Amino acid sequence: MKHGASRTVSLLLVYAAILTVWGAYVIAKYDLAPLFLALQPIVFASAWAAPWAWANRRWGLAAIALSLTFAAPWGYLYPAPAMGLILAGIATGKFVRGAAQKAGRREPGVAV
Repeated sequence: MKHGASRTVSLLLVYAAILTVWGAYVIAKYDLAPLFLALQPIVFASAWAAPWAWANRRWGLAAIALSLTFAAPWGYLYPAPAMGLILAGIATGKFVRGAAQKAGRREPGVAV
């Protein structure tokens, strides 16, 4: 893992921890809609899957996991979901670039 990637993984671990603690606090303190509450285990799991996906260069999974964190009960912590969406955009770009590079390596005229 490159040094910049390890910093991003560390940032994602902090992000997941903040999401988990803040989400648990908001769920315990406020009355939320049942459907919203039902989504939270998926949101929390995706927050913890994102650092693993980023560390293993699974960009598609990282993008999906980070996008799902937008559904967390953030309340007034506006920078946190914005950071998640920005990192989801970066992961999506890396995924698309990787897919384009793989498509470019195929031999012309070979059916896939």
